[in-house]
Amino acid sequence: MKKLFIITITAASALLALSCSKVIEFKGEQVEEKLVLFAEAKEGEPFTVNLSHSVFFLDAYNGLDKYIRHINTDSCRVEVSFNGGKPVSMTYLPGEEPDPYFFHVGTLTYVCNCIPSAGDEIEVSVSAPGYDPVKASVSVPRQPQAVIRSHSVTDTVSYDYYSSVKHNITLEINDPGQYSKYYRLNALQVYKDPDDGEVSVSGIFSIYSSDPVFISTLSDLDGIIDNIENIDSAESERKVPDFFSDQLFFGGSYSLTFNFTRSEYSYDPTIGYEARKAVRRAAADLPYGESLAILLRAVTPGTYYYLSSRDNTGGDFALFAEGSVIYSNVDGGYGALCAGADLFFVLEN
Repeated sequence: MKKLFIITITAASALLALSCSKVIEFKGEQVEEKLVLFAEAKEGEPFTVNLSHSVFFLDAYNGLDKYIRHINTDSCRVEVSFNGGKPVSMTYLPGEEPDPYFFHVGTLTYVCNCIPSAGDEIEVSVSAPGYDPVKASVSVPRQPQAVIRSHSVTDTVSYDYYSSVKHNITLEINDPGQYSKYYRLNALQVYKDPDDGEVSVSGIFSIYSSDPVFISTLSDLDGIIDNIENIDSAESERKVPDFFSDQLFFGGSYSLTFNFTRSEYSYDPTIGYEARKAVRRAAADLPYGESLAILLRAVTPGTYYYLSSRDNTGGDFALFAEGSVIYSNVDGGYGALCAGADLFFVLEN
């Protein structure tokens, strides 16, 4: 009994030792705050800049204005120039208050009447008291040149009033060359509001393909599992990565194949896809303006580097991951000036 008592006392002492905390003074060099700029130039859309500032990692302030509270909007100056022309001053647009429920932190929004066009050279410069001036530039890519060569469906009808429709697509891309770029491919369910004509995305479908143009090294565990589990006949189909390079067909034409699957409600599960489509079009309870679409986006290499490096910092399976640096093309600060151009294909109205 005495031996057991001694062991119990020793274990309790060890637990108390583990529960103690000690404040360790930081003796390193504190990095000065820098401006953080983010903007994405899209052809035909008003140009907008989001501005904030960096925060030292030991800063104990936790307010939702943590990343903007030191920027004086009255004396901050944001300018943009197109194709080497005269700089235009952008206007601060007070936005909505940060939302504590969704943990939305504040950023400062600056707008202007400038609308980018394909091929534009855009330069943004920002100056604010207490910060180094920042500058960034980007070229707006041209709209992708592509056409859908074939679209067929593989229809699997179930008898619980749902069916699974696999859309098989061959897309031919005519790459203009001239400059390197990355492409992004999405299969979307979109909705066009009948009142104001605004188009919103109501669904996104995973795309799969065995085409070699989509081969990439996947660092996330979910992507690896998806690729292992998805096998079509005897051929393994990979989940299409977020971006793919134009290296295999730079300056030429290339036809790639891919597919995605959509589950849909069947008003009559005994009829095929085409007949069900006609029923859906005639149904009065179906949302107006809903359609399937393919989005092909061309982005600059800098945009790809920024988005991919940013995503790598938030991996769920990062037990043995090395630290990664987020790409930035902003001189004197942090962030990125991005650019892209979109091409939509409507598959089914």
